[in-house]
Amino acid sequence: MRDDPGPDDALADDEEVARRLEFLRFTPDDAARLRAHLPALEPHLPDVAAALYEHAATVPHLARILEGHLLQCRTRQAAYLKEMLTARVDRVYAASRAWIGEVHRRVGLEPRWYLASFSTLQELLNDRVVAALPDDPAEALRVVRALGKLIFFDAILALDAYVEGLLAELRAREAVLRELSAPAVLEVLPGVLVVPVVGRLDEAAALALRGALLQALTAREARAVVLDVSRLPALDAATGQHARTLTEDARSLGAVAVVAGVSRAVARELVRLGVDLGVPCRARLADAVEEARRRVRARACAAGGRGLGKPAQ
Repeated sequence: MRDDPGPDDALADDEEVARRLEFLRFTPDDAARLRAHLPALEPHLPDVAAALYEHAATVPHLARILEGHLLQCRTRQAAYLKEMLTARVDRVYAASRAWIGEVHRRVGLEPRWYLASFSTLQELLNDRVVAALPDDPAEALRVVRALGKLIFFDAILALDAYVEGLLAELRAREAVLRELSAPAVLEVLPGVLVVPVVGRLDEAAALALRGALLQALTAREARAVVLDVSRLPALDAATGQHARTLTEDARSLGAVAVVAGVSRAVARELVRLGVDLGVPCRARLADAVEEARRRVRARACAAGGRGLGKPAQ
């Protein structure tokens, strides 16, 4: 993402901007009123920016974020306030406000803090408006209301961008996790497949793993399958049943099935749960692979073959 906003960065087009302003009841008269009072308010904007960041710095977490950037932040804040009071609200303006929300997300500034800062900003601006219009309280109230609408508009855009950026980051992480946890069927030796079970073996994961296993068994003409459950975070009756279904699938296609990762403690738990995997179990993966090879050889010898010959169906 670029460091500066531009028209292409806008989260909303001009029609969407107009709809949001209409909902906030920000009218052309409101915009004209802010522009009319800009000359009287502009000299006070640097003081407003300074007071805003002075208040923010009273929070240790915010002070650490702002450390070394206070002068730059105050300068940008004063420029932003002038732009807001100019009240030329279009998609470019919206993009710049949305960009602020994205910057907040990048630096770790949570919405609770910057939304609160909008409230402080409105209070500081209201004080300046009242001071600038001591003889016309009705007009001061109209200016305060117009400012409040635009501040809410800016806050909503910043929050939208923050949330959208966070969701995009979460979607990217989920995609990586899905890729990492995608069913894997590994041929560790000719004709011997190892199926590592990663994460929870729930209904969806078991279905995906079953499809991958059946495809691999058919495509590779495998003679043995080792189901490795050593990385399962928990073992319950449903998980045990899913594992049994997978080994039954392998056996139905004529392959030897062995389960790895079943320690004595796990074996006792399976007995307690009343789960019988129905196949040989070993604690270590290497032992399970060796057991699978031994059984394939025994089957081949029984069928009159040699070595890792294809088992009889």
